[in-house]
Amino acid sequence: MCAEFDERIMGLTGPVGAIRKMANEYRVPFKKVEEDGDDYLVETSHGMYLMNPSMEFVKSFGIRYTANQLSQEIQKEVQKTQN
Repeated sequence: MCAEFDERIMGLTGPVGAIRKMANEYRVPFKKVEEDGDDYLVETSHGMYLMNPSMEFVKSFGIRYTANQLSQEIQKEVQKTQN
């Protein structure tokens, strides 16, 4: 679940097959990595997708952006929709 993340982050849940299909559509590979006890990690790509309020794809961002650059690029995209 997403308890370790900001409360505004939504997690994808459901049958593994459905999650894998969605992940493939967005080209987001993932792999479950077992840890000690019942704990586990999920290895995944570092790509981020900006979606509009209708959940339509706007732009993708990779790891090449610094936090400031990412913030500026997102602000540019938001401004486009407000004009």
